[in-house]
Amino acid sequence: MEQQIAELLRQNQELIRALQIRDHSSSHKVTVQFEKFDEENENFYSFIERFETYLDVQNVPIANRAKVYVSSLSEKLYQLLKNLLTLDILSDHTLDKLKDALKKRLTPKPLIIPSRHKFLNHEQNEGEGISTYIAELRALAMNCDYDKDM
Repeated sequence: MEQQIAELLRQNQELIRALQIRDHSSSHKVTVQFEKFDEENENFYSFIERFETYLDVQNVPIANRAKVYVSSLSEKLYQLLKNLLTLDILSDHTLDKLKDALKKRLTPKPLIIPSRHKFLNHEQNEGEGISTYIAELRALAMNCDYDKDM
């Protein structure tokens, strides 16, 4: 009887050790390297999508998100943002205010008439698939201010 109890205790301890090992391996934080915004190779909307995904993956607290945003800008954009917000301390602003300030400057609304001209004159390239052509037309139509029901 004592041997059975001792054997059960030993098995129980082994099980506890195995569970502890599993818990330690799953508690590691995922670290993702975030590349700064590069105006030359990326548009602002793509950057914001990447940035918000990064915040979610890293579980950045809401209170720190504006600071992380400021640190993700290039030196040139940091200075631009500082000038746009009249030399305030950037980390004192909310993330939304910081994003909106740069968005207004970096993504001006496209002119409707030239956008419609480009849309109406866009032709399918030789060898281009119909799905690719339609995707390009949809992208061009976004700036044309056409009625959504069309």
